[in-house]
Amino acid sequence: MILGDIDRAIGDLVSSAGPDTEIVVFSTTEMQPNATLAHLMPAIVDRMNRILGETHWTRFMRNVVKARDQHWWPLCEMLPYNENCTALRINPSVVFKDAGIEIERLRLLDQIEFLLMELRDDQTSQPVITLIDRAALQHAGTRATELPDLLVHYGAGLCPGAVRSSRLGRIEAKPPGLRPGNHAPGGFLIVVGDKLDASKVIGMQNLGPMAMSVLNGSGGLATDKSGFAGFLDPRGTTAHIKRQGEIQ
Repeated sequence: MILGDIDRAIGDLVSSAGPDTEIVVFSTTEMQPNATLAHLMPAIVDRMNRILGETHWTRFMRNVVKARDQHWWPLCEMLPYNENCTALRINPSVVFKDAGIEIERLRLLDQIEFLLMELRDDQTSQPVITLIDRAALQHAGTRATELPDLLVHYGAGLCPGAVRSSRLGRIEAKPPGLRPGNHAPGGFLIVVGDKLDASKVIGMQNLGPMAMSVLNGSGGLATDKSGFAGFLDPRGTTAHIKRQGEIQ
């Protein structure tokens, strides 16, 4: 919804400015390249539940009924979310010891986090989880308990066919076709005009200093690794903006 509003606003700007105007729109929203582990998460959660809930009783029952793939009394479950994160909740039917419900619950959250943070891309050995928020505990209010217990953030740009860890082993699933998007680390960039070429911008890691320099009409910018070194022009803010797409 927010991106749709941005698209419409930029469209109105381009229409109002006329065909001969050169326009650069950039955002420092830290929007990341598309990523997903959604195709792997059901199997990951199932395997976590197996490990965390394994007891002599569950092993006996699987042997008796010969249902080795049956998952007994899952401790956590997935909630609907988006392709860049997984939302998990402790199963409300899980019974904790009466004397230490919160302690046991926090211990279980710690165990789940540990298992998830161990996961690596099977090909590159790169970590696939960058951050886990405990949304239900981090926010106050009467409806905070309706938030996910864990919000699992994927690494930017990752969509592996398999992941692995020492405890969960190797888990494989066919990756989906991701939307290509127009994202770059640090924000997004949209240009309009014959002389502007967004493909020449090689990085947007330091958009914050660049944006302040443009808006303040600064006459220079220190060399950095972002690809924006030396692009500013002392003639004014308009010149700065026009030249942004000409970076080599």
